[in-house]
Amino acid sequence: FLGTLRQNDIRPNSSLEIEICDCLRPGDVILARIHAIGGSGGGGGNSDAFVLTTAEAELGVIQAISEVSGCEMMPISWKEMECPVSGVREGRKVAKPRGIKNV
Repeated sequence: FLGTLRQNDIRPNSSLEIEICDCLRPGDVILARIHAIGGSGGGGGNSDAFVLTTAEAELGVIQAISEVSGCEMMPISWKEMECPVSGVREGRKVAKPRGIKNV
């Protein structure tokens, strides 16, 4: 199956344009919800495609690899992850860990 994550479905209330590279990058593992079924939004008409959303606090990147060191990064806030080896921080739309309240 195919999934499409549209720019306006990445962050909640994202009426302003956001930079996708500040939210997720190729290779990231994300937790997303199906927003709609069928069609990719690109006019392709693929009925097997899903339109996804991460526009909820508990949805977003759950695993990311640092572009600098190649190591798995750790979330440090809802919008940043940090490499434990190099200390480099990269922007991501981080999924709120389950079981954490009002973070």
